[in-house]
Amino acid sequence: MSGRRDRSSGGPSPAEAVLVLSLVAAFLLFTGVVGLLQLPISNPVGMYGAMVRSGAWQSIGLGVVLVLAVAVILRRLAHDTARYAKTGMMREEVLNLSPRDFEMWCAARLRDHGFRVTEVGGQGDHGVDLIAEKGVERVVVQCKRWLGAGYVGEPQVRDLYGAMHHASATGAMLITTGGFSEPALAWAQGKPIRLWDVDRLIRGAPVSAIQPTQSAAPVATTCPRCGSGSLGQKVNRKTQEPFLACSRFPNCRYTQEIATAV
Repeated sequence: MSGRRDRSSGGPSPAEAVLVLSLVAAFLLFTGVVGLLQLPISNPVGMYGAMVRSGAWQSIGLGVVLVLAVAVILRRLAHDTARYAKTGMMREEVLNLSPRDFEMWCAARLRDHGFRVTEVGGQGDHGVDLIAEKGVERVVVQCKRWLGAGYVGEPQVRDLYGAMHHASATGAMLITTGGFSEPALAWAQGKPIRLWDVDRLIRGAPVSAIQPTQSAAPVATTCPRCGSGSLGQKVNRKTQEPFLACSRFPNCRYTQEIATAV
């Protein structure tokens, strides 16, 4: 697990967004109402009056839209706060956890989803902090507790994808207190890996949405070429795609592609 920042993020918190939207909505509604009240004093039917009337109603309409948006955000925050309360911590407390405690918090949330969770961590963990298992699913999990707000980049996602194949897992998950860069999100598309922040995890998004990688052939079987070696899963260093290769390499150079379904 890493606490190093990839890059800083200056995005507003939900509470700050609510405050800003509320102030803008109040300003627009006030401006619209004042504009309508001034119409009798000015020319209510001339070109100027028509412009004032149109601008006033547009201002009121936009203000109402923002009020509705604030209501939706507040409702979502209330639901998230209730969910956090069930864990015995509030969101701010989660974000201030130590890296180790954050791993334990993530493990507890995965157990809430019915997963059996094994703690890995330590040296030689290949970037895997937890292994979550349920049924045929075996998911490698990396927990990134950033020191402040930050984005997880594409290199970290690529590394976890390689660790997923190294562990012969069916999927991978990266949970962070920060966010994800656009290249990281784009690279994860179409792969059995999910990039989640703590809010999505606490909202109860289905972990089972991670689709297992289905192999066209067993990972461990006899090599059809030499008949003595066994096939094992490897990862192409350039493309990060998995494939099967004979254990007697370089004496036997048999390889086989793995068909994946996501």
